[in-house]
Order: sequence, then C-alpha cells, then structure tokens
Amino acid sequence: MRVNIINSSSNTNFNKYLTKCNRPKPHSIKLDNISFKAKNDSTNDKIQFKLNHFVPELRSYQAYRIYNAYGINLQLTKDGKIILDEFRQPDENTSFADLGINETHLLEDVIEIKGDADFRYSKATKLCNIKKIGGSANFEDSRISNLGELEYIGNNANFEHSKVVNMGKLNYIGGDGKFSYSKIEDLGELTEIGKNADFSYSSEKNLGNLKIINKNADFRNSPVRTLSKVEYIGGNLHCEK
Repeated sequence: MRVNIINSSSNTNFNKYLTKCNRPKPHSIKLDNISFKAKNDSTNDKIQFKLNHFVPELRSYQAYRIYNAYGINLQLTKDGKIILDEFRQPDENTSFADLGINETHLLEDVIEIKGDADFRYSKATKLCNIKKIGGSANFEDSRISNLGELEYIGNNANFEHSKVVNMGKLNYIGGDGKFSYSKIEDLGELTEIGKNADFSYSSEKNLGNLKIINKNADFRNSPVRTLSKVEYIGGNLHCEK
C-alpha cells in the first residue's frame, strides 16, 4: 500500500518529522508496509515503515487500512486527514455495515473525495468534515441526513429518495441536480446548478439562494411557488401541475 503524506518542507525536515512521530502499534495488528513520500521532495526518497510504527497525527489509521483493503486509494495530509479518490461500498452486494464497520466513523477524518461518491444504501448518517466531492454524489436510499461541511459537488448530485432535509453549506452542483421524491425542503446556500435541475414531485418549498440553472428546470408537481431569486435558466422551464 502506498500512502502519500502531503508536505512542502525540505527532505531533512520531513525525515525529522517522521522520526519524531514514530510510535509502536499494539502487537495485535498485522504488519504491513507503507511507503511515505514527501510531495515536493526533490530527491524522491521513499521512507519505508512497518505498520507497527504509528504516526500520531494519523488518527484515521483504522480507516485507511479499511479503504486500502477494498481498493479505495487515498492520500493523507500532514495533520492526518484523508483525501479519497472515491467512496463506495465494498461491492454491489456488501456494505461496510454488513462487515460491522461504522460508516460515520469511517468518514470522520475525510475532508475531500476527488472522484465519485456513491452513498447508496450507506448506513452513515452524516458527511462529517467532507468539504468537496469532485465527481458525482449519489445519496439515493442512503441514511445520510446531514451534509455537514460539504460545499461543492463537481458533477451530478442525486438526492432522490434520500433522507437529506437541508442542503446546509452546499453552494455548487456542477452537473445535474436530482431532487425528485426527496425530503429536502430548503436549498440553503446552493447558488448554482451546472446542468439540469429536477424538482418534480419534490418537497422543496424554498429555493433559498439558488440563482443559476444552466440547463432545463423541472418544477412539475413540486410545492415551489416562486422563482423570485432565480436569475438565469439556460434551457426549458416546466412548471405545470
């Protein structure tokens, strides 16, 4: 397994940092190799560690072992936070919860998901400290009700049949926004949807600060009564009941 620690300091300082942080792990943990590499290290030296040496800042130790076991690549920041390449369940027929893993705990130290985040059938209840999802986010049939610190979704966002009620700090969806049959009543700080917006058969009564829908907008059979703050719709508008 390779884990990158993001660090802009010199090679000497980086080595001192790692030396200072070494701590033994409990003997019950099976040993494995990790390769640490300073991001801006001009010598490209790799420092090998056994997993019986613990870096205290990596409070998410168990989490990255689990992600690695199921082929989810990640990076670790200097302060022990996690940046995932993607988020998904172990496979189509098995969830983390089926394996006895608390998904909310699994997400606690994640601050970013670079690619897609598939929360379908997830037993997590909140996104904790995740601020950015670079790809699509699918919340259909998940238990997530709280988007936490999430501010940005780079591609499609599917909230159909989800338990999310309020969009919280989310201010941008880069692709389609699917809200039909969702429980969301307030779009909160959301200001722009990059493509189509589907509010048909939704629960939204308040569009909050939504200003821009770059393609089609479908409000058929929705409780929305006013588009007063919407400044631009780039495609067709459907409002019939």
